[in-house]
Amino acid sequence: MKKRLFSIFCALVLCLALLPGMAMPASAAGHADHSSWTALTADKLSEELNHNLSTGSYYLSGDVTASGVITINGEVTLCLNGRVLNLNGYYISVSGSLTLCDCNSTNQTHRFTVGEGGLWKLNETDGTETITGGVITGGNRNSSGGGVYVSGTFTMESGSIVGNTATNYGGGVYVSRGTFNMESGSIVGNTAGYWGGGVYMSSIGGTFTMSGGSISENTATDGGGVYVSGGTFTMESGSISKNTATDGGGVLVYGGTFNMESGSISENTASSGGGVFVSWGSTFNMYGGASISGNTANGNGGGVYVNDSVFDMYGGSISKNTASSGGGVYVYRNGTFIMSGGSIADNTATNGGGGVFLSNDGNYSPVLKLSGAPVIEGDIRLDSKPIEITGPLTGSTPFLVTNVTNRTFTSGWDTYMPEAIPAEFFTVSEIGYSFELDGYGEVYARYPGIFTVTLNTDGGTISSGGVTSYTYDVGAVLPTDVERSGYRFDGWYANADFSGEPVTEITAADYGDKEFWAKWTVISSGGGTPAKTPSQQAADRIERAKDGATVEITLKTGQTKLDKEVFEALAGRDVTLEINLPGGVAWTVNGQDIPADANLTDLDMGVSMNTSTIPVDIINAFTGEISTVQLSLAHEGAFGFTLTLSAPLGREHADLWANLYHYDAGALKFQTAARIGADGMASLKFTHASAYAIVIDDHSHALPFTDAAADAWYYDAVDYVYQNGLMTGTSATTFAPDGTMTRAMLVTILHRQAGAPQVNYALPFDDVAEGAWYSEAVRWAASEGIVTGTSATAFEPNAPITREQFAAILYRYAQKTGADVSAGEDTNILSYADALDVSEYAVPAMQWACGAGVIQGSGANLNPKDGATRAEAAAMLMRFCEGAHNA
Repeated sequence: MKKRLFSIFCALVLCLALLPGMAMPASAAGHADHSSWTALTADKLSEELNHNLSTGSYYLSGDVTASGVITINGEVTLCLNGRVLNLNGYYISVSGSLTLCDCNSTNQTHRFTVGEGGLWKLNETDGTETITGGVITGGNRNSSGGGVYVSGTFTMESGSIVGNTATNYGGGVYVSRGTFNMESGSIVGNTAGYWGGGVYMSSIGGTFTMSGGSISENTATDGGGVYVSGGTFTMESGSISKNTATDGGGVLVYGGTFNMESGSISENTASSGGGVFVSWGSTFNMYGGASISGNTANGNGGGVYVNDSVFDMYGGSISKNTASSGGGVYVYRNGTFIMSGGSIADNTATNGGGGVFLSNDGNYSPVLKLSGAPVIEGDIRLDSKPIEITGPLTGSTPFLVTNVTNRTFTSGWDTYMPEAIPAEFFTVSEIGYSFELDGYGEVYARYPGIFTVTLNTDGGTISSGGVTSYTYDVGAVLPTDVERSGYRFDGWYANADFSGEPVTEITAADYGDKEFWAKWTVISSGGGTPAKTPSQQAADRIERAKDGATVEITLKTGQTKLDKEVFEALAGRDVTLEINLPGGVAWTVNGQDIPADANLTDLDMGVSMNTSTIPVDIINAFTGEISTVQLSLAHEGAFGFTLTLSAPLGREHADLWANLYHYDAGALKFQTAARIGADGMASLKFTHASAYAIVIDDHSHALPFTDAAADAWYYDAVDYVYQNGLMTGTSATTFAPDGTMTRAMLVTILHRQAGAPQVNYALPFDDVAEGAWYSEAVRWAASEGIVTGTSATAFEPNAPITREQFAAILYRYAQKTGADVSAGEDTNILSYADALDVSEYAVPAMQWACGAGVIQGSGANLNPKDGATRAEAAAMLMRFCEGAHNA
């Protein structure tokens, strides 16, 4: 781990490598003279060093052609210095750590040029290498790993691996028991004679994590983009596209595991498995953020081809793929396709199975298992045993099923089929899931969750509508809002003699039509004493409940208030209270989650969905998200504890994210987020009642940084600058609140805030190189008079920005944008103990910043010469944008 950190540190400080987020690269001038570095020539590399580089920093003093394998034994930084390193058919063997850079390249593109026959090779399990930009190209291997051969750890933060060739496996990358982390960049245009044009993972086992970037336009016999023979390939984001192979144009999995959590596999081409080919005991898992689309198979399986393996689809989409058979998914031999979510739509197949094709050569039985709420639009062709269905299905078009040879339906289907069914077709109707056989009568297959229940109320009434006979689904809860004057309702029983336990919901074991009887207990002789209120009933049930039990109550419209005695009875108990409301909304709380010192009051549990309390212009700020649902809670103020609300948001939004925002003081503030289930329900935590909006999106809006605690003083500021695109993290999960803010960073933020205008202006600063990441921002700021530099010829872009410099730059920016800066006219900063430490040029700016609330002193001090941390910068930017700049 220390080697890895050192390698990354060198790339950051010495090699101009672009960091993610706001951590900006260093200046090229940092080691331009290489005064403390070792110069490398071809002779020195060969004769003095014997192609062995130990710990140290090296640079090429001219073009170098290797005459043997270059071995890295320690922690090495190698600067190409604008020259060419030609490996001449050899390779670099890394058993320590290597950071490669090209810091004196005049065009600042960091092109890492590998001569003919080049190869980067990590031979030991503890070898580490980081590529932070540039190109690995021209590699040509007689065996495997044309561009990179990894048995240690290789991290690709940017750059590209392009135009390499391997005779056998892994034209671009070969992973052998090592780890390859692809955070960005591209693996493109590589070729393998056999397997894995872009990436090959050997059967020995390794790990490839793709969290960004692209693998494209690679070619191989099998697995044009990626071939997974062993180990695990995890695709967190990014794209695999426009690759070509005989089998598995995009991905071929043969003995390994491919987890596709997000990203896309698209526009790949193959004879079989245009997008993905899963074969011989492999596993391919597909989740909600993933898509397989626009792929082409000249034979079978436009999107996915499954052969003697398992393809498990939990979510995501398979769409617009094309094949001869099985446009979306083709399942062969003993392959298994398990679909519990997601959608298959708009796929095309010439010979049938536009959605799914199950094929059998006479000796095997591929299987399609459907559960949850998947969507399949297009025909399902079955040349083997038919579908196993374990849950409800949805779809805008019926299923077309052809060539049924095994007519046994499983998982509780009640079926009748004639002895001979011609190879015609029948469709699935959406009502009752009954099959209709075209021209030959009917084939009945009743789904085991839709039956008729009859409720015998024995003189009572059901408040929610009085219906005593209706259809139900598995999991349905029997009504509890049953009333009868002078009686207390004691539950539903499956037997007229009330033997056995009361029934509260329909389970899978309750197959078939059912009848239940209401049990009553007399509470008055003439009906003069009213039945207990819902609050009294709830309190009684809680007191009788055993630990671990769930008590359910149902409140009807207009009667949604619960007395505080309910929550007093619940507090401290391991009992869960479930409060069902009209419209499918429900509250839940466990008594152990009610604090001992909670201020308990009567609570109105009413929830109004699809309201319009929040102004349209506030909601429109989220334009581009999938949907926004407003809701209002009847109670006023805090609950005194946390309640969980389960709300129906639509099955069409399954696997998306419900982001809860609280509306207050004319703005929406993020509260929490939860994944929407297959049933369209989302469970969100509330601590107080008010107006809310649920923003449905394909990602959570929660702040991703683990080092920004919710109770930190700067949390709201970090959230503001992150959500508004002013600042990002130093990595995907860190913000580094105590890190240093530089002068270049602030100018770049303001340039971006101003719309990134381009200006013609001769830069007066010698230390701002043309083409640097911040140069255009400095050019603009200098032309507008927003910055003046630390001297007539120096800007010091990488110097920490002081608090008074921060104030001065914001002050000038505010003036240029027409903001009101009059607050400084009436502000006196002499009350601060160190006011006289403020530089003369910065006095008006500090007076304005203090008067406008942009800068707040630390106790009795302003600390004008102290550097501003990233957290302080976030806070000042938030105050500036929300207050002073909008005044």
